[in-house]
Amino acid sequence: MSEAKRHIADRSLLVFFALCFVLSWALWMPLVIGRPGPIGFALLLVGSLVPSALAIILTALNHGRFAVRSLLGRLLTWRVGVRWYLVLLVPTLVVLIAIIIDSTLWGGPPLALAVTPLAAIAMVAFMIFPGSATGEEIGWRGYALPRLQVGRSALSASLILGTVHALWHLPLWWRATAVQPLSLYPAFAIQVVAYAVIYTWLYNSTRGSLLLVVLFHAATNAPLTLIVAPIAGSEALPVIFWLITGLTVLWAAIVVAIFHPLNLSRDNRQQADDLTTSQRDRALNLDPNKHLQRG
Repeated sequence: MSEAKRHIADRSLLVFFALCFVLSWALWMPLVIGRPGPIGFALLLVGSLVPSALAIILTALNHGRFAVRSLLGRLLTWRVGVRWYLVLLVPTLVVLIAIIIDSTLWGGPPLALAVTPLAAIAMVAFMIFPGSATGEEIGWRGYALPRLQVGRSALSASLILGTVHALWHLPLWWRATAVQPLSLYPAFAIQVVAYAVIYTWLYNSTRGSLLLVVLFHAATNAPLTLIVAPIAGSEALPVIFWLITGLTVLWAAIVVAIFHPLNLSRDNRQQADDLTTSQRDRALNLDPNKHLQRG
């Protein structure tokens, strides 16, 4: 039965991943080919919304509205313990440590916030919604991760998803901007794969809370945008970015060592595909007509 479940999950994932690449890349390629002006930001934003939009659409088509309700309901899973909210501070701490190391050892730029605190709060709020945090994580962690964990270890699922996630971003690095020079894409890809391990640890340890992973996505983007981006084009950027990568990999390795590759969870449980296990049964019980159709 587990092999059959994994086959079903993998087929749905292939469709999901393929559509993510086709649709997002179609929206982003104009940014690579030229500079489309004001419409460029809209293309960038809409492309980043594709994973979550697809997750909702595919869930509705394949499993019905109760499955969509179950998926989106994970955005309301907030009672997970204060310690998991404190984890949201760690990405900023990683960036601060990297900048302090660079400043101390190589005379790099001091810590500085690019905007006023009020503007920073507004930018972080936008990153959460309608920005890429919600626009991506319903797809990557809400849809893809549980299916990848069917018949696989949590670590294997994380490495696969992190690799796909990193490749999906590639057109944004082909633009070769000062903030995202192509030479730093390898460091970015390693960061994304390492962070995928940490996302899985958060997701599995908080009963599949999409709220936590959405906030964590914003927490990883915010310091890069508000603290690192202003030094784009300087000699310090590659050093700081690689330091961030190294610290992120170290964090992920510690998580794997403590919480075990099989589950990456504080209670030794995976959040595997709920549409092949208990929540499907609950959804069917909520919809008698659908139950009769399947029966």
